[in-house]
Amino acid sequence: MTDRPYWNMAVEPLLGTPAMEKIQLEKIKGMLTRLIRDSLFFGPRIRSAGLDPDRLTGLTEFREKMPLFDKRALMDLVAECGGDFLTALSRIMPVPVADLAYIATTTGTTGLPTPYPLTAHDIRGFW
Repeated sequence: MTDRPYWNMAVEPLLGTPAMEKIQLEKIKGMLTRLIRDSLFFGPRIRSAGLDPDRLTGLTEFREKMPLFDKRALMDLVAECGGDFLTALSRIMPVPVADLAYIATTTGTTGLPTPYPLTAHDIRGFW
């Protein structure tokens, strides 16, 4: 047993604080900028929703304006791409399919497998 109340002592004490909201907002702004610039699917959706990373005021505005991407939207996109998952992924992701190191998927028991594409950076930095 350890006396540490958190696994990540630098970040976890910030959860639920204005400091954490500021960190999250900056990360969201960066993600939106990258998706607008590099994603053929999300770029137009973000712009038409009126989300401007440079003018984003907070997490509430993000939640209210960001269009949801659910399984139905994925199924529609894959159908639009003639059933080709790699083409659909290339439209969604802000990186080329060639940059992927690994693609995991669900089993597809509800009709269509859900892909989880990962770059080497994702694997090292996230997993």
